[in-house]
Amino acid sequence: MRLNLLCILDRLMMLELIEYFRRMVFDGIDNKWRRPSIYCAFVNAPARSPLEWKCFYSEETMDEALKRITTVAFNQPIDLPGGISVSACPSGYSIGSSNWIFKTEYERVGYLTSSSTRSTHARSVAWEKLQDADALILTSLSRTPELSLEGVVIEVSQTIVDTLKRGGNVLMPVNPVGSIFDLIDVVSRSIDNAGGSLLETRIYFVSPVAKGALAYSNINAEWLVEARQNAVYVPEEPFCHVALVRNGRLKLYDNICESFCLDCKSPCVVLTGHPSLRLGDAPYLLEMWGNDSKNALIMTDPDYPLNEVYRPYEELAIRAFYYPIETRLEFSQVNSTLLPVELKPKNLIVPDVYTIGHNSKSPTHNRIEFLVQYNPILPMKYDEQISISLPSKKMRKRKIEISSDVIKRLELRAHYANPEIGVVSLSGFLCAYDDAYELLPAKKKVGALRTKYTGQLTTDAILKALQKRNLSGRVIPHPDGERAIIRIDSLNSSITLAADVECGMTTQRSVKRLYCSPITRSQHYGRSSHIDSHILFPRVTPYEIYSPDFKPSDIEEKTPQKKEVLPKFLTKKEIYAHADEVATAKSSGCAPIKRALTLIRGLLHARSQLKTSLSDRSVTLFNFHTTDFAEKLVNSNIGSLVLVESEHSYARQAKALKKVEWPKR
Repeated sequence: MRLNLLCILDRLMMLELIEYFRRMVFDGIDNKWRRPSIYCAFVNAPARSPLEWKCFYSEETMDEALKRITTVAFNQPIDLPGGISVSACPSGYSIGSSNWIFKTEYERVGYLTSSSTRSTHARSVAWEKLQDADALILTSLSRTPELSLEGVVIEVSQTIVDTLKRGGNVLMPVNPVGSIFDLIDVVSRSIDNAGGSLLETRIYFVSPVAKGALAYSNINAEWLVEARQNAVYVPEEPFCHVALVRNGRLKLYDNICESFCLDCKSPCVVLTGHPSLRLGDAPYLLEMWGNDSKNALIMTDPDYPLNEVYRPYEELAIRAFYYPIETRLEFSQVNSTLLPVELKPKNLIVPDVYTIGHNSKSPTHNRIEFLVQYNPILPMKYDEQISISLPSKKMRKRKIEISSDVIKRLELRAHYANPEIGVVSLSGFLCAYDDAYELLPAKKKVGALRTKYTGQLTTDAILKALQKRNLSGRVIPHPDGERAIIRIDSLNSSITLAADVECGMTTQRSVKRLYCSPITRSQHYGRSSHIDSHILFPRVTPYEIYSPDFKPSDIEEKTPQKKEVLPKFLTKKEIYAHADEVATAKSSGCAPIKRALTLIRGLLHARSQLKTSLSDRSVTLFNFHTTDFAEKLVNSNIGSLVLVESEHSYARQAKALKKVEWPKR
């Protein structure tokens, strides 16, 4: 994810590198230096074996990679998978450079990259969105805090003028985008201020992408500082290089081989690549001008220190200068004002080289002026995954967007305690996609796994519900005065009502399952509903019913009974035995078939009139989920067997038994 213009400028830089590598000729002797016995003797030996290096990418590979980039504008939020939103804000370092803010519903993490508060060509830095972040990742601070930018620019100007007055040439290895726009301005003003014969000095910008880099810098004024933006609408050019090209003082060339050799006049200033002095046109010009002490090499890129790149050329007579034009944030600025006063992050994450105690051979190792001082701080190593402990104290609730189709069907009703507050029950299809939640209308009505009830549950409502079940209860006030207890002596149970409308039932588990639903059902949507007798036991009158608990219930065959038959209370021994059977069933995936079969056969023989046969007995099984048990029961020569399955998958298995009788609907 990059800014639109930045993506274009990055492509120009990569095209330049591709062209430089294309010009290089590789033969067999070039690979000898890859041997460990040779490259380990280098002063700046590579950290990884050159034998593991991969080939440089091609233009086709580059274009394929750039197609995957999403371009954004400043302050444009982009949603990422996982409920994360990311946006960019100006960093003030160069054209298109930006800091990033990652946001969730409750946290905000900032990523502070190369940033600058100095007045350059880029748009001014914006700190507002990085302030008070839950975590801030800080990188890319100045490598030369001991040098001031103003002093460095003065040194560059004086060296250029002094070299030109000697009749020498100035070589400045640079990248085609970035500081090049300010360097051209510095060089041209230095020559103008010197005056005299130096006004005839030419400035040469040699790069395969020189024309494209200067052209794009003029047509994207929204990425520039406000003063340069205003120049576009006057209309004027935001940079001076347009006028220099028009007047012939600035010349653009793709390479030094063709027309440059014919047009080049000394003394001159040449800006070309690459700052590493290992590829591009800079090494050739350095070898050509290196034997004359009147010439000068000026290195301005802070990422390529002179002592690291100039070792192969130390014997040359050319004068070499290192004036890093560094505009990034300094350690002193970060420690004194930016972190403790301006940003104030709750957590700070920095590379371990910015903290004391890291192992390094750098001359700046553990120097106080090269350390970030803040608390709390979390060091981070290269290629290391870390976990950020965000200090957010907010509840981890998720926001759900409700569809307008769901909202228009809602029917609000007043809250029982405050009529000004509306209460409503929601139902629909919860869509969770990319960690974002949305409540949509349900395509079909689906019953809940557990019924939800709303309304105020009072003692009068519970007593009325118990009376419908032919049960009597008495209200006992609680000693604290805030709760009420309804005692049901016939069930040895009690119901407790709290002042905050919470309800608790103390009884055996079987009784709680039996009566909790009918009592609370009367409070659904604040309306009473009739409790039919089939809530407890389905009607299968011609048969004896056996539940998975293997406890039979006698039902009269002719007339439906009006009163519900309460289940037999279990002793502690029976409860523990039943619990063991349930645990066995859960672990094995089926009920204890052998024991159940023996129990049912014994009960059927005890009730059979024939004594020697079970042909006069009929059995109905509810949700036994096993055809093996049914087959064994049928083979016991019972009169008939009815299987009732609530799930279609088990019902299809049960239908495979041809001897089983199915109830008519």
